[in-house]
Amino acid sequence: MYLKGLAVPVVVSMTSGEPGNPDASQPTDSRVDLRIPQRGPAALPVSAPRQKVGLYDNTLQAFLDGVPPKEAQRIKTQGGVPDVQAWQLGDDIYLRSRADLRDAFDSTLSSADGTHVWKMPVTPYVTFSVMGHNVPLTLELQ
Repeated sequence: MYLKGLAVPVVVSMTSGEPGNPDASQPTDSRVDLRIPQRGPAALPVSAPRQKVGLYDNTLQAFLDGVPPKEAQRIKTQGGVPDVQAWQLGDDIYLRSRADLRDAFDSTLSSADGTHVWKMPVTPYVTFSVMGHNVPLTLELQ
């Protein structure tokens, strides 16, 4: 079959049983997923991705160093995530922990000792991975 905008045909050949022996073939109902190595003619243009892991960010580095900007407001947390700290700065939440964050984030920075800082939109709940288990954390927003 030919796909619009693709110069070569997509060829799908399926057999069941033994090749050359029609008596050994069996009817089969199965799903086939194909990946075409380009975007379709109706696909929207790709926007430039935002950088999630940057080389350096002064604000993230301040949180990572444990000296957040003066404008940052400390947020109380509830949950079983050890040594987690949270702040709100503008419309963003900054989380600092050695555990792994399971939720989506805007950007991150890590130190050599395994401490991470994540920047994310304001949210009252996040999930961390602690010792292989998902652990919810509640942020007491003001």
